[in-house]
Amino acid sequence: LNVQFNEIDINWLNNFVAGNLRLKGKLNGSLSVFDIYQKALFLSDLHVEGFGLLGQPIGNAIVQSYWDPGAKEINAALFVDSDKKKALVANGTYNPAKDSLSVDTEFDHFSLLILQPLLGSNFSNIHGDATGKVRVYGHLNALQHDGALHVNNGGLMLSELQVNYHVSDSVKFAGNKIIFPQMRVSDDYGNSGIFNGTIQHKSFSKMVYDLSVKSNRLMAINTTSAINEQFYGKLYGSGLVNITGKGANVLIDGVARTEKGTEMNIYLEYTDEAKEYDFLTFVKHGFQPLSLQKVVPKSKSNLVMKFNVEVTPEAKAQLIYNSKIGDVIRGQGSGNIQINIDSNSDISLYGEYTVEQGDYLFTLQNLINKKFEIQQGGTIQWNGDPFNATIDLDAIYKLKASLNDLFEYIDDGKTDFTQRIPILCKIDLTKNLTNPDIKFDIELPFSEDGTKEVLSQFIDSEEDMNKQMLSLLVLGKFYTSGSNSNLAGSTATTASELLSNQFSNWLSQISNDFDIGVNYRPGDEITNDEVELALSTQMFNNRVTINGNIANNASQKMNTNNNGVVGDADIIVKLTRTGKLQLKAYNHANNNIIYETSPYKQGVGVSYREDFNDFNEFWQKVKNIFKQKTDKVKIKE
Repeated sequence: LNVQFNEIDINWLNNFVAGNLRLKGKLNGSLSVFDIYQKALFLSDLHVEGFGLLGQPIGNAIVQSYWDPGAKEINAALFVDSDKKKALVANGTYNPAKDSLSVDTEFDHFSLLILQPLLGSNFSNIHGDATGKVRVYGHLNALQHDGALHVNNGGLMLSELQVNYHVSDSVKFAGNKIIFPQMRVSDDYGNSGIFNGTIQHKSFSKMVYDLSVKSNRLMAINTTSAINEQFYGKLYGSGLVNITGKGANVLIDGVARTEKGTEMNIYLEYTDEAKEYDFLTFVKHGFQPLSLQKVVPKSKSNLVMKFNVEVTPEAKAQLIYNSKIGDVIRGQGSGNIQINIDSNSDISLYGEYTVEQGDYLFTLQNLINKKFEIQQGGTIQWNGDPFNATIDLDAIYKLKASLNDLFEYIDDGKTDFTQRIPILCKIDLTKNLTNPDIKFDIELPFSEDGTKEVLSQFIDSEEDMNKQMLSLLVLGKFYTSGSNSNLAGSTATTASELLSNQFSNWLSQISNDFDIGVNYRPGDEITNDEVELALSTQMFNNRVTINGNIANNASQKMNTNNNGVVGDADIIVKLTRTGKLQLKAYNHANNNIIYETSPYKQGVGVSYREDFNDFNEFWQKVKNIFKQKTDKVKIKE
């Protein structure tokens, strides 16, 4: 009996083959059966074009087989050609009575795409090939294997994290386990770690994962708002991450420390109707402003993630209130944060974050657009819901303004109130992250105590403080009952500052290594035009920070010894990696209203910062520092 096959789809064989092999391809060739009534011998020479296994394309296959009447089993040989070479050669037997097989396979740059259906939707972008020998044997429903394969330029992506990992190393097969013995794995940016563990399976299905990754620096998250609108960004970490689970249900948990390059975002966007509202609320009769709405995540998966993260000052974080108008809090700091992401992509955060440095672009009804500098030591504390955090932040906006509007009737004969002096507009944010309590304050950082006392007499109520704060931020000057008389000049000042801010943003986008700021303020009948150039940069792996600015003196009543140009410079050196011990030096122009004989003043100092709840905790931390030093000395001895 001779049977000829011509372009027969082999998909129908999946109904009769155990193990969910998901065969596909077009069958051509012949099958011959001899002595049907006696020994029932047969021979086959079959060709499958577009052969596929487990739903993945493999290449063109040749199957040659015959029946061994003595052993009562089928002897077969399989050759798979891919890119004009034999990517797979398999020789073995199949025993129909026992439903078992024994096959010796040899791979030569065999595509790893076949792993995609085995690993499930949590993994994607599988690439690379494998070379080596593996023996497959046992019952079709419980296959075993022994051998080893060398993976060449292999890799995959964790879909929920959007991180590609690459490997070129050996994989071992033993029984029903795939073993990854201390493999070196790397991300797209050349950072590497050690990948270790096993994948256990039942005939290449029902996968059970027990894997781990250990690294001194490796990308862990590389998501955008399209993946998860609540929490996204880049996370580089060092530490240990475990990957466990069965099938599509995977748990990724680990303990890590953030590394340089980390930039994470927490999305707190307002609804469209409330998008122009900020910490200040404009109340209308019969109207209640909409509260912040949680963003419904777009993606869902069976992947659960739990990370205990030691956040370091190298990491950058953003709290996004309104991305359209740039209403964002940016910060760098430290803390211990637990990050949980469930199977619905919902996020919960636990822990406290202490701000080392940062800024807040304060916006209000299109009237105000000012960048505030967040002060060191502010905290954000989470206890589950990322939207329900407790904050305690102080932020300042620096400007120069004249006290003449307030003190125009005061004249002691030696004080020049027309000179623009440094002013600090302060915002204190406390309680709920999305709807904080807010308090304003105004300080004169370089003025004499007597001048500060006079200012406090003019601003002695919350209403006065709010008026002066709004006037300084919008008009760049103190508020008086006659402020409207110079409204045109104030409007020009505000417009010039908006243009200066935009120009500064463009300049700062040239490089991530430095920030450049330019500020121009037109003069009036009392003061000259004012131009200021500021530069900020960090060097030596962010251990040295340099801030400086140069400006002309805007007062028309300058000391004759002053050339009209003043400059400030600050240098901060982190003497330890954590930045707790710092060396600071500065050179500042004298801005005291009382005349000074020297135009500049300098200073240098050393500071140490430690967080503690009580003195017992503080002394324990001090003891631990000296204990660590003693232990190191003993080890050297």
